[in-house]
Amino acid sequence: MDRYDNIFGVNSLISLQKLKLIITKKQKTKNKKQKTKNMKTVISMIALSFFALNVIAGDGKTNSTEHPKKYCAKMKGGELVVMHEGKELKSDVTLADGTKIKTNGTVTKKDGTVISLKVGECVDMDGTVKDEKEKPMKKTESKK
Repeated sequence: MDRYDNIFGVNSLISLQKLKLIITKKQKTKNKKQKTKNMKTVISMIALSFFALNVIAGDGKTNSTEHPKKYCAKMKGGELVVMHEGKELKSDVTLADGTKIKTNGTVTKKDGTVISLKVGECVDMDGTVKDEKEKPMKKTESKK
Protein backbone atom coordinates (compact mmCIF):
# COMPACT_ATOMS: atom_id res chain seq x y z
CA MET A 1 0.00 0.00 0.00
CA ASP A 2 1.00 3.47 -0.77
CA ARG A 3 1.73 6.01 1.90
CA TYR A 4 -1.29 8.14 0.82
CA ASP A 5 -3.55 5.11 0.95
CA ASN A 6 -2.79 4.88 4.62
CA ILE A 7 -3.55 8.55 5.20
CA PHE A 8 -6.65 8.92 3.01
CA GLY A 9 -7.58 5.34 2.50
CA VAL A 10 -8.52 3.70 -0.77
CA ASN A 11 -12.19 4.50 -0.25
CA SER A 12 -11.34 8.19 0.10
CA LEU A 13 -9.51 8.12 -3.24
CA ILE A 14 -12.51 6.55 -4.98
CA SER A 15 -14.81 9.11 -3.37
CA LEU A 16 -12.59 11.95 -4.62
CA GLN A 17 -12.70 10.53 -8.13
CA LYS A 18 -16.50 10.27 -7.95
CA LEU A 19 -16.68 13.85 -6.68
CA LYS A 20 -14.46 15.03 -9.52
CA LEU A 21 -16.69 13.17 -12.01
CA ILE A 22 -19.84 14.75 -10.55
CA ILE A 23 -18.31 18.24 -10.69
CA THR A 24 -17.26 17.66 -14.30
CA LYS A 25 -20.80 16.55 -15.24
CA LYS A 26 -22.30 19.62 -13.56
CA GLN A 27 -19.90 21.89 -15.45
CA LYS A 28 -20.81 20.20 -18.74
CA THR A 29 -24.52 20.60 -17.97
CA LYS A 30 -23.97 24.24 -17.07
CA ASN A 31 -22.02 24.80 -20.30
CA LYS A 32 -24.82 23.16 -22.34
CA LYS A 33 -27.42 25.36 -20.65
CA GLN A 34 -25.32 28.46 -21.32
CA LYS A 35 -24.85 27.46 -24.97
CA THR A 36 -28.61 26.87 -25.30
CA LYS A 37 -29.33 30.25 -23.74
CA ASN A 38 -26.84 31.94 -26.06
CA MET A 39 -28.36 30.19 -29.09
CA LYS A 40 -31.87 31.27 -28.08
CA THR A 41 -30.65 34.84 -27.75
CA VAL A 42 -29.02 34.74 -31.19
CA ILE A 43 -32.13 33.25 -32.82
CA SER A 44 -34.34 35.85 -31.12
CA MET A 45 -32.12 38.67 -32.33
CA ILE A 46 -32.16 37.32 -35.91
CA ALA A 47 -35.96 37.02 -35.86
CA LEU A 48 -36.29 40.53 -34.46
CA SER A 49 -33.95 41.86 -37.15
CA PHE A 50 -36.02 40.26 -39.92
CA PHE A 51 -39.19 41.69 -38.43
CA ALA A 52 -37.66 45.17 -38.16
CA LEU A 53 -36.36 45.05 -41.74
CA ASN A 54 -39.77 43.93 -42.98
CA VAL A 55 -41.47 46.81 -41.19
CA ILE A 56 -38.95 49.35 -42.45
CA ALA A 57 -38.76 48.12 -46.02
CA GLY A 58 -42.41 47.23 -46.51
CA ASP A 59 -43.41 44.99 -49.36
CA GLY A 60 -43.01 47.54 -52.16
CA LYS A 61 -46.72 47.43 -53.02
CA THR A 62 -49.12 50.31 -52.69
CA ASN A 63 -51.32 49.94 -49.67
CA SER A 64 -54.85 49.40 -50.97
CA THR A 65 -56.30 51.05 -47.87
CA GLU A 66 -54.17 54.16 -48.36
CA HIS A 67 -57.15 56.18 -49.64
CA PRO A 68 -60.18 53.91 -49.45
CA LYS A 69 -63.21 55.11 -51.38
CA LYS A 70 -61.28 57.99 -52.93
CA TYR A 71 -59.81 58.77 -56.31
CA CYS A 72 -56.42 60.46 -55.87
CA ALA A 73 -54.04 62.10 -58.35
CA LYS A 74 -50.45 60.82 -58.34
CA MET A 75 -47.39 61.18 -60.55
CA LYS A 76 -46.39 57.96 -62.26
CA GLY A 77 -43.66 57.89 -64.89
CA GLY A 78 -43.79 61.68 -65.22
CA GLU A 79 -47.52 61.59 -65.96
CA LEU A 80 -50.52 62.44 -63.77
CA VAL A 81 -52.66 59.37 -63.11
CA VAL A 82 -55.72 58.80 -60.95
CA MET A 83 -55.43 56.02 -58.36
CA HIS A 84 -58.27 54.20 -56.59
CA GLU A 85 -57.57 51.75 -53.75
CA GLY A 86 -53.94 51.41 -54.83
CA LYS A 87 -54.68 50.74 -58.50
CA GLU A 88 -54.42 53.04 -61.48
CA LEU A 89 -57.76 54.10 -62.94
CA LYS A 90 -58.07 52.50 -66.41
CA SER A 91 -61.41 54.03 -67.48
CA ASP A 92 -63.55 57.04 -66.65
CA VAL A 93 -65.79 56.73 -63.59
CA THR A 94 -69.16 58.28 -62.74
CA LEU A 95 -69.92 58.60 -59.03
CA ALA A 96 -73.39 58.17 -57.50
CA ASP A 97 -73.90 61.96 -57.35
CA GLY A 98 -73.15 62.35 -61.09
CA THR A 99 -69.54 63.53 -60.75
CA LYS A 100 -67.35 62.18 -63.58
CA ILE A 101 -63.66 61.41 -63.05
CA LYS A 102 -61.48 60.91 -66.12
CA THR A 103 -58.23 58.96 -66.16
CA ASN A 104 -56.27 62.15 -66.91
CA GLY A 105 -57.43 63.77 -63.63
CA THR A 106 -60.24 65.94 -65.02
CA VAL A 107 -63.28 66.02 -62.73
CA THR A 108 -66.64 67.19 -64.07
CA LYS A 109 -69.23 67.80 -61.37
CA LYS A 110 -72.95 67.35 -61.87
CA ASP A 111 -73.42 71.14 -62.08
CA GLY A 112 -70.87 71.34 -64.93
CA THR A 113 -67.92 72.58 -62.86
CA VAL A 114 -64.64 71.26 -64.30
CA ILE A 115 -61.65 70.73 -62.05
CA SER A 116 -58.22 69.42 -63.00
CA LEU A 117 -56.78 67.44 -60.13
CA LYS A 118 -53.28 68.30 -59.00
CA VAL A 119 -50.85 65.81 -57.48
CA GLY A 120 -52.04 64.97 -53.97
CA GLU A 121 -55.67 65.95 -54.50
CA CYS A 122 -58.44 63.39 -54.04
CA VAL A 123 -62.12 63.11 -54.89
CA ASP A 124 -64.26 61.33 -52.32
CA MET A 125 -67.44 59.39 -53.10
CA ASP A 126 -69.54 62.53 -52.59
CA GLY A 127 -67.61 64.32 -55.36
CA THR A 128 -65.79 66.63 -52.95
CA VAL A 129 -62.23 67.49 -53.98
CA LYS A 130 -59.80 67.43 -51.06
CA ASP A 131 -56.06 67.22 -50.67
CA GLU A 132 -54.60 64.08 -49.09
CA LYS A 133 -54.82 65.70 -45.66
CA GLU A 134 -58.63 65.89 -45.93
CA LYS A 135 -58.87 69.71 -46.34
CA PRO A 136 -61.62 70.73 -48.80
CA MET A 137 -60.28 72.42 -51.93
CA LYS A 138 -61.72 75.51 -53.67
CA LYS A 139 -63.69 75.21 -56.88
CA THR A 140 -61.54 76.49 -59.72
CA GLU A 141 -63.41 77.04 -62.96
CA SER A 142 -66.98 76.68 -64.16
CA LYS A 143 -68.04 75.33 -67.54
CA LYS A 144 -70.73 77.47 -69.18
